[in-house]
Amino acid sequence: MASKSVDLESRGAGGTINYSSE
Repeated sequence: MASKSVDLESRGAGGTINYSSE
């Protein structure tokens, strides 16, 4: 959905980096 910037939010929210395809 978002760019690689989501990696920061994903790490803080869930703790996993899910920004490969989505």
